[in-house]
Amino acid sequence: PMASAQVRRNAAEALGDIGALARPAMPQLVEALCSPDKLLREEAAYALHAILSSDKGASPIRDSAIRAARGPALDPDTAKALLRVESDGSGRLSWIVEALTSPHAEVRLLAVNRLLEHGAAARLGLRPLIHLLDDPVPNVAAAATASLLRMRRMKVEVDDELNAVLARSKENSAALRLIQSSDLASPQAIGVMRRILKEETSTEKTQAAWLLGKRGAKALPAVPELILALREPDTQLRYAAVCALEEIGPDASSALTALETALMDNSDMVRNATRRALARIRQQSQVK
Repeated sequence: PMASAQVRRNAAEALGDIGALARPAMPQLVEALCSPDKLLREEAAYALHAILSSDKGASPIRDSAIRAARGPALDPDTAKALLRVESDGSGRLSWIVEALTSPHAEVRLLAVNRLLEHGAAARLGLRPLIHLLDDPVPNVAAAATASLLRMRRMKVEVDDELNAVLARSKENSAALRLIQSSDLASPQAIGVMRRILKEETSTEKTQAAWLLGKRGAKALPAVPELILALREPDTQLRYAAVCALEEIGPDASSALTALETALMDNSDMVRNATRRALARIRQQSQVK
């Protein structure tokens, strides 16, 4: 009956207003999290949040609440409420990691934003976070990218896992996005970009060339592929390849002959960049 359903919702809301003193009702609130009534689940989740926020001694009951309520079919509102429960200092990271794979974009987004609250322990969510770089929802993919960068700035040990993913990756586009988001300059990352320069479209080749340039001398193994890129019909790609060789510096001296040929390029932009690259490589080579 509608009346009894509304009464239960009102009761859950009232328990949330009471806060820590409502702790004896937590088993019933946990049970309500499994109700088919979406509004009741939502009120129960927020009530649990209110109680747990003011009663840190309720951990065992909180854990049973999370076990009872989490799951891929959980509706977004209840899942978000539980994520807020879990954001407390006593919260469990496991639920946040699970929520990264939720079918609901808003839940995935909130989980990404909650993950870094756990500091170095956030590494447990690294694999699902990497998958979110390809999320179809732009906001989620952007948040995952930002989180990876922040994890690296926080000195969370993520590079081994990222490099392992790159070593296994056969999908160049996904690997390129991972490199862009992580700022990696490892042999695995350089290897992926060399492969892209051989196999992919002009757009992706151009992106790879710019990324190689940002890695400076570490991109030295890619000089042969960058030399080949100087012959490509795409002007933007040739320009990016010249700029990358300039950033690699004197160690790119094997590209001097190809760069001298590029002085006759039909693009002013490429010719001007080539003059700068030649000057830098020759000058620094003489200093060495």
